[in-house]
Amino acid sequence: MSKLTSLHINLIGIGTALLMSIILFFALIKPKNEDIDTSSKATAAAEEAGGTEAKVAAHRKDFVNSKEKTKVITAAWAINQARYMPKIAFSPQQKSTSLLNLYAFNGLYSDGKVYGIRDLPMVWGVKVKKWYDAHDREGVTRSFGQDFPIDSFSTDPNDISKLASIRFPQDKPWHVTVVAKSFNAAMLHLRRFNAMHGFGMPVVDNVALSGQSPSLNVSYDMHLDVIPPADPPAADPVIGGGGGGAATGAGPAGFGSFGGKGAKGPVGMPGG
Repeated sequence: MSKLTSLHINLIGIGTALLMSIILFFALIKPKNEDIDTSSKATAAAEEAGGTEAKVAAHRKDFVNSKEKTKVITAAWAINQARYMPKIAFSPQQKSTSLLNLYAFNGLYSDGKVYGIRDLPMVWGVKVKKWYDAHDREGVTRSFGQDFPIDSFSTDPNDISKLASIRFPQDKPWHVTVVAKSFNAAMLHLRRFNAMHGFGMPVVDNVALSGQSPSLNVSYDMHLDVIPPADPPAADPVIGGGGGGAATGAGPAGFGSFGGKGAKGPVGMPGG
């Protein structure tokens, strides 16, 4: 019973930590930006309509408070964004770079190497697998055949314009099973997700234990949410579907509506 209680406490802590950054962005930053806009418009409307000084002052106070709260939340998000999110070349400095170049050659930076956006699924499938294999020395191993397939991206470079956010894998989480040599090794493995930096935000759910040491099975569902550092560039009407033959057989499944679903392949190959 003490072990089960400890497990529940750990999982509650893990879930809170892993989801906090996503909550900060989607539940706080965006609404606060909307509050600023609403307060600003309300102040202007009150002034134009000859509203009372008290009402105008109240709207101005709401406007100032919303701006201050947004600064605090944005600063907290910036820390977690730098910690968990990969480096993707969506920024004002990249506006002179063509979509085709971002798609095929230099839109993604990972482990000191440069890839095209189309390579995200291939790179991330291998990256996640290596992260798990690094836990062998801590007494945790992937179950036989446990891989991390990711569907391919669309072959149209213009679909980069839809990548405001990305989820790996797209359709449903990976159902992961690892074997731990002890209960403590299993708990350490779960806590490691808090330090899974540069992969996107890991979200772990439905954790279950079975068996016993030294073959304790730990199973759970896991996916990664990636929020690029800025909005993706707009579509380029000059570029046709398929990228003129420059992008064949590579790319990931997007969060939302990024292109069609490609065929799954083995990890390390396009589409897996």
